[in-house]
Parts: sequence; C-alpha cells; structure tokens
Amino acid sequence: MARSKSWIAALVAALAAVAALSGCNDSDQDDVDIQASSPQGLPSRIARLGNYEITSAAGAVQIVRDGQTVWATTAAPVTLARTTLDIGSERAIYEIEENRAQTCKGGRFTRMKGVADDVRLVGEFDDGACKGVSFSLELSSTDDGQVHFKLSSNNPKFNEVGLSLAVDENEQFHGFGEQTEQNLRGQNIPIVIQEQGVGRGGVVSKAINQLQLLPLPDDQKALIRSFVKAQGNAVTTYYAVPLTITGQGAGMLLKNTGYTRFDLRPDDHIEVHGFAGNLDGRFFGGKSQLEAITQATEYTGRMSVLPDWTQTGAVIGLQGGTETVEARYRMLKKAGVPITGLWLQDWAGARSTYGGAASMTCWNWERDDDRYPGWDKLRQELTADGVRLLGYFNPYLVSNVDKCNPGARRNLYKEARANGYLVKNSSGKPYQLTITDFDAGIVDLTNPQAFEWLKNILETQIKKNGFSGWMADFAEGLPFDTQLANGNSGRAGAAVQAMVHAGACFEPRATAVERYDAVYRQVYTRLYSELRPTLRRLRRVFARST
Repeated sequence: MARSKSWIAALVAALAAVAALSGCNDSDQDDVDIQASSPQGLPSRIARLGNYEITSAAGAVQIVRDGQTVWATTAAPVTLARTTLDIGSERAIYEIEENRAQTCKGGRFTRMKGVADDVRLVGEFDDGACKGVSFSLELSSTDDGQVHFKLSSNNPKFNEVGLSLAVDENEQFHGFGEQTEQNLRGQNIPIVIQEQGVGRGGVVSKAINQLQLLPLPDDQKALIRSFVKAQGNAVTTYYAVPLTITGQGAGMLLKNTGYTRFDLRPDDHIEVHGFAGNLDGRFFGGKSQLEAITQATEYTGRMSVLPDWTQTGAVIGLQGGTETVEARYRMLKKAGVPITGLWLQDWAGARSTYGGAASMTCWNWERDDDRYPGWDKLRQELTADGVRLLGYFNPYLVSNVDKCNPGARRNLYKEARANGYLVKNSSGKPYQLTITDFDAGIVDLTNPQAFEWLKNILETQIKKNGFSGWMADFAEGLPFDTQLANGNSGRAGAAVQAMVHAGACFEPRATAVERYDAVYRQVYTRLYSELRPTLRRLRRVFARST
C-alpha cells in the first residue's frame, strides 16, 4: 500500500509538471510560492513563453530555450534605490554621478503567477529599512518569438532599478553600439548618447595632457583646455545602444530611452541599471552569435546593403572651396588613386574658431556659392569620371550666419525660432548650446512640424547639390537639461532625438524625385584588406604634397 501511494504521488507530480510545461495554467489561480520545491526536486513552477521556458527556484529565475539556459538571474537579483543623477557636460561629453539616498539590495522573487503567454513575478525586501518594499518582473512572449521583460519598482520613491544576471567568469560581451573594443567584459558602460571623445584615455589623451605644460598663446591654451575636457574614455560613443550579445549567443536589448548602465566588472554576474523606475527590454538567444544577431535584427530592423559604388574606390574628405578641391582631386587622380566619391564637409560654408586655430562647418544648410563657385561644373566633371559628391548635415543651427556664409539667402535659425522649432531651456526659451567659441540652437525633432521642416531642407539641398550621401552628424549633443516638444526632458529624450534624426535623414530616400543613395558615417563594410592598396596610395600622395 505504501508503494502504491508513493507511485500515485509521483504520477500526480509528473502530470502537474506536464500541465505546466504545456502552458495549462489557470489565470484565476493564486500566486505560487516559488521557493518551495516538489519532493522530486523539480522547479516549483515552469511556464512556457513561445519557444522559451521560464523556471524558478530559490529566488533565481532561468530563461531556457531548447534545454539551454539563455539567461539566469542570481538568487537575490534585484536592487532598488532612491537615486539622484548629477550631470556635468563639456562639449557634449557627460559626467554622470549617481547619488543614492537609500539603497535596497538582495531582493528575491517570492511569488509567481503564469498564464499562457504571460508570467508575473513579485518580490520584496524582508529586512531593515527596506522591509516591505516590493518589485515585480513581467515576462511575456513576443510576436517574433522573444521574451519581453519589464522589471519595475512598485514604490515611486525608488527610481533606480537594478537586475543582476549570473554569468560565467569567461563569458564575453559584445555590442553596446559603436565601440572600439570587441569584448567589453570588465567595463562599466553608461548608455548615453554623447561625443566619443578626443583621445579616449589612450596615447592621444596623454599627449593632450602634456600640452598643458607648454608656454603657448592664450588662444591655443583655450583650445587645449577644451580638448582636455572632451577626452572621453574607452566606452564613450555617439552611437550608444543598450544591446548586447554574449560569446555564447545570448542576447538582451533594453527599450529604455533614458540613461541606463551595464556593469560588466564582477566575475560571476553582471548588473543592469535603469533610472526611470523600470527596466524594459527583451531577452533572446540562439545557438551562435549569428543566430542571436539575426534575432536582434528581427526586432530592430536590418541595415540596407550599401550601394556597390561605395566599394569601388576611396571616398576622399576634402574642403577649402572649389579651387582647392579641384587641385587636390587632380593630384590624386594623376597618382592613380581609385576614387568613388568626394566628401565636402564645408559645402555650406566654414568658420574659424579659437582665433584661427581650428575650423568648423557653417550650420546653415544652404550652399556657400562664394566658397564653391562653379559647383555645377565641378559636379559634371566629377560625374564624367564616375565620382560622386557627398555632403554633411546635422540638426543644429547657428544664428550669426553672416560669420560663415555671408551670401546666404536664408537664416534657418531665425526661421526655426520664429516657428517654435527649437529645443527649449527650463524658461521656455531656445536653448543655446556652446560649441567651441560659438553658440547654436537645436532643432526639436520631437515636434512633427519641425521634423518635416528640417527633412524638407535636407531633401531640397540633396537634390539641388547632387549629393549621393552625407554625414548625418551630431544628434548626440542634446543636453540633459533641455525641454522637448513631446514633454520629455533631454535626460529622458536624448536617445529619441537621435533616433528621430536618423528618420529625418532616411525618409528623403523614399520621397526624392531622383534616386540617390543615403550613406552615413560608416561607409566601408567589407574587409579592411580590400582597401589596403588604396590607403597605401593615399599615404604616398599626401606624403609627397607635404
């Protein structure tokens, strides 16, 4: 009889596990204590979300696909804190200090409720000043077969939310936008769109710091001080993305548009921190990094294949006006350098800064005919040689256009200000951003009318000047203390501004009467070895000319 009861108990437990694996959960049943285990040692709760299984035991949560754990939390994975961000900036590089008034660490999940495609875990802190403070993790299946997650503080006073994920000490982490290192394990990575920096803590930074010791004129000292403050570090980037793929093919993407941070320094886990009361994102994974990247781009979209002409020669960056550009082009052509395009950054004019020690493009998006007389003739000659023209745009406008393009027919800053198209400061007035030794206004691309206005300017100038592409620059320089038309501050909307800027640059491709190709900063995508012969020729030519 005892054996019969044991057999029946085992059968009941097995049937319960099968029902859970099949997603046969009653949406009305009570929350289950996930720290309890069955006599057979099975996880106390198993739920299926599409291709993934969610298991939990002793406070830890595992996300499993095809029998392999994609992600797993630590046993006490949640941190909540009341945090103030103190933000300093210099030349669109941010120093962010996280000041915590109260921190609750080691939060465990204690209850779990699951239905067909939705799981909710609830936890709390059980000691000290944090006793009773709760949090929740919502997990659901997405239409494209991934796991959506949202970890939230259930107390609005706690704006910082942290999640700890267990990882092997040898695991590699890739991604986070445009970075110079392949494996970023060991780094503390802020996800904030900013300038990448000059030097970034390497050899150039050391040289810049040494220059401060030299007896130089005041204007040159000012330039060096600016560079010192704008050095950045190994992970500052103008293209920051809260997306990572591990060496084993696990992937995670955050949808948060405000400041977040990935701490990859611990040996046995990583920590992800958000500062708007939640972490909102996706988990996914594959058997390889390629499979994980494929899954990531199912959600983010995939970059179009670059046009063939970008791979047939060098795109040369030149500036200085028609006469200078023609002379240098002829020199390169005579030397046999294969050229597919000329990038003329100063097509809209240029201004001297720091007393002539530097030069910058005129941010008033209209061609400077005094600097580039005979533009159409230049374009025709280049076209006959199979060489294309590329330009430069950004969403910033200077007010004193006469200083950089005296013959301009329009003052775009004045137009934008009159129509309310500029980003505001806390007083509701146009925000003035200092760039080297001049100020600029910022087009508020969260304003639909401002978006269309700037997009139409780009489209008109692209067709008028015959550009086959352009550098879409500097949407990373949105200060955190700005106010946007969509109601966000710069702190919450910096990523949105940059993404919408990309849209303003992309949409003209579909609406232009004449077909052209949009080529952004990253022109070359094929192997570096294919460009080596061209680069060697370039070095020889410029060595002879200097």
